[in-house]
Amino acid sequence: MTAQQRPQESPAELNVSFGGYSTAGQKPVNQDAFAAHLPINSSARFKGAAAAIADGVSSCENSHIASQTSVTSFIEDYFSTPDSWSVKQSVSRVVTGLNNWLHQQNSTSAANRDSMLTTFSALIIKSNTLYAFHVGDSRIWHFHHQQLEQLTTDHNRIEGGRNYLSRALGADRHLEVDYSQQELIVGDLLMLSTDGVHEFLSASELKSLLTSAATDNLETVAQTIVEHALAKGSDDNLTVLLVGIDHLPAETLDENHRKLTRLPIPPVMSVGNRIDDYEVLDIIFSGTRSHMYKVRELSSGNIYTLKAPSVNFSDDPLYLDGFVREEWVGQQISHANVMKTFAPAGDKKFLYYLGEYIEGINLRQWMDDHPQPAPELVRPIIQQAIKGLRAFQRQGMVHQDLKPENIMLNRDGQIKILDFG
Repeated sequence: MTAQQRPQESPAELNVSFGGYSTAGQKPVNQDAFAAHLPINSSARFKGAAAAIADGVSSCENSHIASQTSVTSFIEDYFSTPDSWSVKQSVSRVVTGLNNWLHQQNSTSAANRDSMLTTFSALIIKSNTLYAFHVGDSRIWHFHHQQLEQLTTDHNRIEGGRNYLSRALGADRHLEVDYSQQELIVGDLLMLSTDGVHEFLSASELKSLLTSAATDNLETVAQTIVEHALAKGSDDNLTVLLVGIDHLPAETLDENHRKLTRLPIPPVMSVGNRIDDYEVLDIIFSGTRSHMYKVRELSSGNIYTLKAPSVNFSDDPLYLDGFVREEWVGQQISHANVMKTFAPAGDKKFLYYLGEYIEGINLRQWMDDHPQPAPELVRPIIQQAIKGLRAFQRQGMVHQDLKPENIMLNRDGQIKILDFG
């Protein structure tokens, strides 16, 4: 059984590729199942993309029904939950309902008690975040920058030298589901696998096989992984489902905040110092709250303003919230009268942001230089400030700290509103 899907890029700008392969292997019945879906309407914005894999317990007579029902019902029911619900709330409701139904089937089937048990692993990709949910010993993997990380922990116990599942859908009325979040970037690859695959291929072998995903379609890669596990002696059902991250929407403020506030604040720098790919050319400002530098990006030669928070506020969550918000806002608003902020070319190792380098003076300095300005000098400044503030308004934002010190005038008389944390 195979599956390959390359949806068209949706208006929400989330675009993923799916490729899966499943086989019974040496067994007469395939008790594995998988399903995946990315809606092409507005649901992609609110619900994201979903993928699920299940491995029916081989000792149970109807476990193939349990696994098939679990993945197909999960996909259908998840996308039917209200858009206002969070991912965690939606998945929790759906998985709880699935578990209750399977448990009820097992409880009322006297002849074949516990005949419908299955492992279950699912992921949701919404905006730039991966949400992983897991029960049993199927696995979810994250292939990122040529490194393979196992995101789930197997729920197994050993008795009498044999491995037994300690958790499964349908086993108990109360189900404990593992939950985790992970940040994603374009080019990442996610893999869901059943134990017929990862019990027979090491992490290093899987990593090597996944490197071809950049050039081969995902269905081919999934089938190749399964065939390698069969060649290594797998005697179980085998399933691999791959999800490629082709395009992601802009980060939400919460995502940006989570990522950036984990970074250390850089030390105060001097001319000639380097931070990541940036060399300090000049010190624009250095105070108790923040530091601003004129920097050159070494890889491109572009000139930016680099702003870093002061270590004095390393334990002040309110200040750090504002600093992170300032970078995010500057990337959402594209207007000639609002300072633009930029994502760095590579991963940051410290907490800072890049902004336009503006040669000029702030409005307070201009007012000091022009104590009694003529109306024809003031009018263009006011008109530009209004246009910049309207750009905030169109995005549903309020500046909250508009003052002459936060308005820059460049050498051509163009103004830039800044410091909108």
